[in-house]
Amino acid sequence: MTTPTAVPLTRAPKSTFVTVVAWLGIAGCGFGSLVSLLQNVMVHTVFRSGGFTEALRDSVATAPVPAPARALFLHFPLFVFGMLVVVVTGLIASIGLLQRRNWARLLFIALLALGVVSQLLGLVVQASFFDAFPADLPAGPPDAPDFATVFRAMRVVMTVLGIGFAGLFGWVAWRFTTPAIRAEFD
Repeated sequence: MTTPTAVPLTRAPKSTFVTVVAWLGIAGCGFGSLVSLLQNVMVHTVFRSGGFTEALRDSVATAPVPAPARALFLHFPLFVFGMLVVVVTGLIASIGLLQRRNWARLLFIALLALGVVSQLLGLVVQASFFDAFPADLPAGPPDAPDFATVFRAMRVVMTVLGIGFAGLFGWVAWRFTTPAIRAEFD
């Protein structure tokens, strides 16, 4: 009688790409979780009194405020809690990436896709904020920069950063779908 021989299961070698992304995710989401937890404590303490929320519901006082800003401030505690959920989920996914778990790879791809969508939606919201400012802003002191020029520069920089981060998130998500990277995960 012959003894059965064990067939070794081979897995692709661990790539530096996955390891670096996992550690960046652990560091970023770990710090983000701490900050977001503190924000939640602060916001839920401040918003406990209804004065701020009631002031935002006053349509006359908030008429000049763009609709996305009003919606964000009206639901700010929910928004801040949602951010906590996202960063804690990112931390869990990053730890799973380091351990080469396939569920973590799929979750990380989903979080990156959410990041792409949020960056692009952020550009739309940004446009509504900047469009709400009057075109003829009052002039400041003679040696002060022109507000209109500052707003244009801010808009360009924020647009470039938003598109850049959306592209980066999309590229990383795509890399996690390639056969070489998929082969590392169980």
